Amino acid sequence: MSNWSNHTQQSLLDKAYQMVMRGWSVIPLRGMGDPTKPKAPALPSWKVYQSHKPRFEELQEWFIEKGYGALGVVLGRVSGIVVIDIDKPEIEIAFQTALPHLANTFTVRSGNRKLPHYYYALSPDLDAPARTGHGIEFRSDGQYVVAPTMVIGESEWRIENPKIPHTL
Repeated sequence: MSNWSNHTQQSLLDKAYQMVMRGWSVIPLRGMGDPTKPKAPALPSWKVYQSHKPRFEELQEWFIEKGYGALGVVLGRVSGIVVIDIDKPEIEIAFQTALPHLANTFTVRSGNRKLPHYYYALSPDLDAPARTGHGIEFRSDGQYVVAPTMVIGESEWRIENPKIPHTL
C-alpha cells in the first residue's frame, strides 16, 4: 500500500473506532473499490452487527488488512440512534417548516442527493420500527446509513449541524 492509501485506511479505522466508542455499531462499505455499489455493505452478511458492536480487531481487519473503502453506521437499538432520511428537496422544506424543533438535531448532508439525514437518540423503552413515506424514510433497526464525514468518490457526507442528537 502507498503512504496515501495507508493514511486513508488509518483514517477510516480511527473514525470507525471513535464511532464504536461513542456507542454506535458500524460496518464497512464497499466504497470506490466497487464504484457500481459504493454504499453497499462490504461484508457478505452484516446481521450480527445489528445486535452487537464490532470489536477493535474486526475494525482493524476491515480497514487495515482488507482495505475496505467506506464506513456505515448501523441504526436502531444496537447504536441507540435512528435517522430521518429526506429524499426530496420539497420534503426537506416541509419538514423544517412543520417541525423546526425536530430539524434542529445532529444533521448530516448526504453525499449523493445533498439532502439531510436527521439523527435522533433512541430511548431504550421506545419501539421505533423503520417506515417509508413519499420522499422521507424513518430508518431504524436492520438499516444503516453512510457515516458522517465519509467521502466516497466525489460525494461527501458532511456534518451540517453538530448538535447532540435529540432523544425520541
